[in-house]
Amino acid sequence: YDGQGFMVSKKLGVSSAAQLGVVFPACAGQDAQDILHAFGDSLEDGMDSPFNIVVEAVEAPMVNAFALPGGRVLVTDDLIAESETPDELAAVIAHEAAHVEQRHVMQAVWRTVGLGMVLDLVVGGGTGAGQQAVLLAGSATELSYSRDAEAEADARGQEILQSLGLSSQGMAPFFRRLAAHEPEAGPAKSVMEFLSTHPDSLRRADASEARAQPGRPAFTAAEWQAIRAACDGDPRRRREGAEGD
Repeated sequence: YDGQGFMVSKKLGVSSAAQLGVVFPACAGQDAQDILHAFGDSLEDGMDSPFNIVVEAVEAPMVNAFALPGGRVLVTDDLIAESETPDELAAVIAHEAAHVEQRHVMQAVWRTVGLGMVLDLVVGGGTGAGQQAVLLAGSATELSYSRDAEAEADARGQEILQSLGLSSQGMAPFFRRLAAHEPEAGPAKSVMEFLSTHPDSLRRADASEARAQPGRPAFTAAEWQAIRAACDGDPRRRREGAEGD
């Protein structure tokens, strides 16, 4: 990044994160957020990027994770619930961090959101914060990367974890399990949100399994328990209870 590109990315990231917070509020578990922030800091040690990686858990009715311009990585409560091990969650976060490092995020933003929305978000416009938030939320969760970019982020994400002595074995089982869900089956149709933005999951699972190396877990047992409880338990059960009220 040159100086101007860095500043545009940072400003767009701050703006988009603030507006996304209207639609996808941060989970209330501060201990868990601190643990995720620390993990983002540790990822930076294995990366070649000018951006701070800030990881945050958010409430959203979908299984997904996505990186914003400027280095923020959001993971939804449904994705946390879908992750069976610390290795799986760490692999997804490292994958998104790799998108930041490899400059895939801003490339996708230009394609998905368009020049007008980017400039409006950076310099401020007259469309209204509420409208911007809705538009940006839809765009951010539908950012599309090329197959080459996705493969690059998979490989680089595992490489980052391995450079830190962490296990990179969580990516393959996570992709493989999600790919096994049919649209009508599984715990939630929102699984398909992840599959639609992360295509070719079975092929990528095979490739990441071949690259995987053992290492220590990204989170201790206590940290993993805190992360799992960050958004007050199982989000699907919580939402079902709210719908029944």
